[in-house]
Amino acid sequence: MKKINLRAFVSLSLLFWTAALLMNGVVLYIAPPGRDAHWVNWTFWGLSKDQWGALHTIGGFLFVVFALWHIALNWRPMLAYVEAKAGSATSHKAELSLAALVFAAVTAGSALDWPPFRQVMDYGESVKEGWIPAAQKPEVAHGELLRLEDLCSRLGRDYKETMAVVSAAGLKIEEDKTLQYNADRNGLSPAELYEKLFGAKKAGAGVAEGGGYGKKTVKGLSEEFSVPLQTALERLKAAGCETAADSTLRQVAASCGLTPMEAAALIKGS
Repeated sequence: MKKINLRAFVSLSLLFWTAALLMNGVVLYIAPPGRDAHWVNWTFWGLSKDQWGALHTIGGFLFVVFALWHIALNWRPMLAYVEAKAGSATSHKAELSLAALVFAAVTAGSALDWPPFRQVMDYGESVKEGWIPAAQKPEVAHGELLRLEDLCSRLGRDYKETMAVVSAAGLKIEEDKTLQYNADRNGLSPAELYEKLFGAKKAGAGVAEGGGYGKKTVKGLSEEFSVPLQTALERLKAAGCETAADSTLRQVAASCGLTPMEAAALIKGS
């Protein structure tokens, strides 16, 4: 058996995990929020959001391991290279200053939500929100983690009537288990089980709690609620809010002493 070249193995592993991290990062950038992904059992290429997240985390650890291993195996040639180039570093002061400036600008811009970094994040949010139709979004954030009795209480539904629906529909429900558990047991997503128990979500229903409204823009939310943008802006301005089409609900709410959910309710007119 041919002896394994350890340097080649480590280098190729580092390449593979770099590519995996890049792919996972793109998927997680566009994946729907957890409250929506878990509600409809969202998958991409056969993997759930939690599985993509696990791959990204484990891949990150392995990337660090192989990167350190690569440095250890190539320490002497790398040190020799650095020593050889140390003198030339002072001849690239302009390039060094520019690189440091770009790094600082990107770090500050991302942290402080400056353009164009805000637009990059807003685009990701718009893609995330576009996976699940508004009619399928949960009325209670992470309702799949609640027991059926607790979900009925949060929704103002009669628990005994709901259990009668369970019996009539022939569903297998364990009352002390979560909606997710019972949905899996019946071969359904939590959204599908919810629809069997309570019927389709009403289009005119109020604003759902935990909807992640703070990150959404006025324009995006008006489209989600099927409210004309101009009407949404007028409703917010009438409440004393400073707003623009590309303003996030967090920014709008802060300008007039509201919560993002209250601002969303103003846009919807509920």
